[in-house]
Amino acid sequence: MPMGTTQIYVAYDGESLQSGLMDVRDLAPAFIAIGDLCQETNRVLNGDKAHLSVKVRSGFQRGSFEISLEIMQSIIHHAKSLLLGDDIIAVKTLTELLGFAGGGYVSLITFLKWLKNRKVIGIANQENGDYRIEIEGDHIDVSPNILKLSENIKVREALEGIIKPLIQDGIDRFEVRQGNEIIESIGKGDIPSFSQPEFTEGVTVDNEQAALLEIVRLSFEEKYKWTFTNGNMIFNADIEDVEFLNKLNRREILFAKGDILKVSLYTKSWQTEKGLKTEYKVLRVIEIIPSPRQLQMFSPQQEDK
Repeated sequence: MPMGTTQIYVAYDGESLQSGLMDVRDLAPAFIAIGDLCQETNRVLNGDKAHLSVKVRSGFQRGSFEISLEIMQSIIHHAKSLLLGDDIIAVKTLTELLGFAGGGYVSLITFLKWLKNRKVIGIANQENGDYRIEIEGDHIDVSPNILKLSENIKVREALEGIIKPLIQDGIDRFEVRQGNEIIESIGKGDIPSFSQPEFTEGVTVDNEQAALLEIVRLSFEEKYKWTFTNGNMIFNADIEDVEFLNKLNRREILFAKGDILKVSLYTKSWQTEKGLKTEYKVLRVIEIIPSPRQLQMFSPQQEDK
C-alpha cells in the first residue's frame, strides 16, 4: 500500500567535474550506497512493516554533479500493522534523520561529524527521551533512532560508500541541498568521521557441563577436532583429554557405530563482526557407553511353532 514519497537532492563538487566529463566508475558506487543507506535505515527503524524504493534523476552543472532522488515508501502487511497498532516512521522523517532533509534536530550526518570517532565516555537519558552523548570535554543530545543508526554496521558501510569519491583528487565535497540552501556538507577533512570504528567483540558466555555425544567423525590430526552430534545438531569440538587420546593411540579404546561418549563439554559463545560464534571443547571423556545391540527375543524353535 503506497504511503509516502519525498525527494532529496545531493551533489558532488570538485575540479574533476569542471570539464563536464567524469568516469562513471567514480560515482556510480556512491549512488548505490545512497539507496542502500535509505533502505537500511527504513529496515532498522521500521522492520518489515514498510518498504522503500529509491529512484534517481540526475542533473549536471559545470563543476557539480547533482542527483535528485525520489524515495517511495509503501506499507507491508497493512492490516496486521493496524491491528497491532504499529507506528511506522514516514519516509520524510527517515530522510531528516539521515540529514538528507532539514528537520531541525541533530541528524546522523551531523552527529558523526561531531563525534569524529572519538571515544564515548558516557550516555545519559534526558527527560525528552533523547540521549546525551558525552566525550572528553563535550557532549551532544541525539534521538534514540540516531544512536541506533550510528551503531548499525550496514548503515555505516553505506555512509562510507557515499563519501568514498571524496578520497580522489578533484572531487572535494558532498552536499545535501534544498533549493539554494545547503542542508549538510561533507568535505575531505570529514572523511575520518565516517570511517567505521574497529569492531569490539561483544558479550562472551561460557560454561562447562556433562553431555552425551555421538561421534560423527573422528580425527587423528594434531588438533584432534572431532565431529559430534548431541541429537539436535552436529558440531566440531577439540579433544583436550590427553589420557583419553593416549589410550586411543595405543588402541586400548575401540569404537563401534552408535557408541556414545559421556563427556565434560566446554562451550564458549561470543559476538563477532560477522555474527555469533560458538566453539566447543571436550575437556574430559567420563565414560564410553556402547550402542544398544539388537536383542533376540525368540529362539528359532519358538518362531517355528
